[in-house]
Amino acid sequence: MRSSPARLALLALIVPLACARIERTSGIEPLEGRRLLARATIGPAGGTVAPARPTDLHGDVRLVVPAGALAQDVEFAIHVRYGDPRLPSVVQTFELEPRGLDLALPAAFTAQYASAYEISAGAVWNELDVAAWSFATDPARDLRLHDVIDRDVERNLVAMQVNVLGTCFCMHRELR
Repeated sequence: MRSSPARLALLALIVPLACARIERTSGIEPLEGRRLLARATIGPAGGTVAPARPTDLHGDVRLVVPAGALAQDVEFAIHVRYGDPRLPSVVQTFELEPRGLDLALPAAFTAQYASAYEISAGAVWNELDVAAWSFATDPARDLRLHDVIDRDVERNLVAMQVNVLGTCFCMHRELR
């Protein structure tokens, strides 16, 4: 079988598209479209994962792990994604890793949305019925509703408690 340059070009185009489709349907997340905000190693004594540059767009994003939540040292990471193909609407999501880690005590996660989120979410952001959600692997199977423990409308901050790490986001309670 001979390979012509046209066939090779077509194959080079089809393979990445097929892989992207497999990633979306299998729950494996493609790395493109994500931005690393913070990384830290936390042990049994607890600690905080937060961006090193407080002037960054998401400078107030933080995960506070209490003492006793972990039995050993764990490397944590916080990523932001501007739109997630697994969700029905375009919202900023924050990915807490290692995904699926079950904490012995809940951690406090503070998400900071860009001011552009108000435009994409409409007036919903300023309503009191904004809810915090998360899922570990698939929103169709393990979507969780969290109580919002704090909100700062002026700085676009929402704080929630999380027991299992995964993807966290906020949207109106009725629009899920």
